[in-house]
This record gives sequence, C-alpha cells and structure tokens, in this order.
Amino acid sequence: MKKFVLMAALAVGIVAGLAKLTAEPSQKTTKIGFSAPVQVPGKVLAAGEYVFRLTNGDSKVEVLAADQKAVATFAGKYDYSREFTANAVARMADNGAGSVLVVKSIRYPGEKYGLSLVY
Repeated sequence: MKKFVLMAALAVGIVAGLAKLTAEPSQKTTKIGFSAPVQVPGKVLAAGEYVFRLTNGDSKVEVLAADQKAVATFAGKYDYSREFTANAVARMADNGAGSVLVVKSIRYPGEKYGLSLVY
C-alpha cells in the first residue's frame, strides 16, 4: 500500500511539473510596428517595426530593430487574458501632454498570454 501511495504522489508531482513547464512560453517572437516614437523600459524607440523576443524562455524581452540588432532588453511579467488575440498587440498608455506613448504590455498572436512590461 505504501508503494502505491508513493507512486501516486510521484505521478501527481510529475504532472504538476509538466503543467508548469508548458504554462510558460519560450522563444516567442512577434513583430510590432509603431507610427510614432514609443517608450519601453529604459529606451525610447523611434517609429518603425520591431521584433519583440522572449530570451531563453524567461520573462526577459529583447527588442530587435529591422536590421536584427538588439536595441533594448528589459523584464516583463506574464499577463494572462481570457481572450485569444489574432494579431500581435501592444497596449499603450499616455504619460501626459507632449510625451511619447508608453508600451504597457505586448500580446502574442494566437495566444492567451503576453507580457506586462516592468518599468
């Protein structure tokens, strides 16, 4: 009986571990274009198209310019939504008159999760 309980506990632990492993995205990339300058943590990006890429499966985001050079790296926090998004989405906020828009979060196409940017 002890052997059965130990095996059941081990199976539950493995299933819980797999759920955690598959719950977090890894190596996700998405292209987002901006028609005006925007702010991400630590950097103002000029208008243009950028690739937002998760690095090494954690919540660090690397932003690449059109020439594939890294222009910014910052932390994000996983952000879950009940709705799927068909396209990449950047949620913006206004910091006041005359200032550039601030990117608050990004969402990946076809996913229910994205990242809230940590400022």
